[in-house]
This record gives sequence, C-alpha cells and structure tokens, in this order.
Amino acid sequence: MSVKRNKNKRGKTFLDNIPTSLLSDTNIEKRCKFNFSFFHHGNSFGQDFAQWNKVDGNSQLVKLMDKIKDYTSSSLKELEMKPYPGGTVLKFYSKYPAHSKLEKPKSVPTDVEWGVFRVDAKSRLVGFKITEETNSQYNLRYCSNTFYVVFLDELHEFYPTTKKNT
Repeated sequence: MSVKRNKNKRGKTFLDNIPTSLLSDTNIEKRCKFNFSFFHHGNSFGQDFAQWNKVDGNSQLVKLMDKIKDYTSSSLKELEMKPYPGGTVLKFYSKYPAHSKLEKPKSVPTDVEWGVFRVDAKSRLVGFKITEETNSQYNLRYCSNTFYVVFLDELHEFYPTTKKNT
C-alpha cells in the first residue's frame, strides 16, 4: 500500500518560510542600539526630524535612517574603529566640548561619555553612552552598547572645527 503525500504547494511554501533560527544563532548581543529618550531640538539644541526631512530627493532624515540601519549591525566599539573619510564612523569625547555651539541639556547625566556618529561630510548624530567603567564603579547594569541620541547636528556645531586656508 502506498502512502499519500500532501503535494499542496502553498502549504510547502508556508512551511519553508517559517524562521528556524534562534537568538543563539544570531549576533544580536553585539549589535548596538539607539535610544531617543534624551532627544532635544530647537534654538541652541540642533535640528528636529521635520527640519532634516525638508529636502528634495534623499533628505537628511532618509540618510540618517539608512545609516542607523547600517550601524545597528555592529557594536559601538566596532563603529569606533570603522574608517570614514576624515576619521571613523563614531568618535567619543571624554567630556562635553567647551567650544560647542550647542547647549548641553541639563537632563543628560554628567557621568556619561559624549560622542558623534558621522551621517555625511558635515552632519552628525550627537549623543552619549554609559561606559563600562561607570557601570562597574556604581555596580550598575546599564547597556554600554546603547547610543542615547541628544541632537541632530546638520551644521557640525557640537564639535566645530575650522579649516585654515593655506
């Protein structure tokens, strides 16, 4: 006696498309995260999302979202080493730059490390991370692989640099 097999193509397609990987099969633990709960904008706090969206074609906001998508496949440490024209994708500073043209928000904790993501030649995503040292100093368990976004800096005003004419 022969066994009848189900030859339903839709059923086979459905079963073939069910994800089979587990978290342990991914590298999700190393991927950085972005948090916008400290985001500031207006006056001396950089731009808002609407301002970055007011460009014909590929707006700054679209560029930013594409970059964030790419950045989240790596850890913050990896992005600090990833080359970008003129430096690296991500740079951290030991403290808030004294010569910054953007006002430091009072709501941001003082024991964090400020940094910038390069979006393009001039635009930056400015924020901070909680260092592993801070975690161990206070016996905390905050994620040191999260970038807390504070500013959208289209004009490179967080850490302004001047080029000398030669």
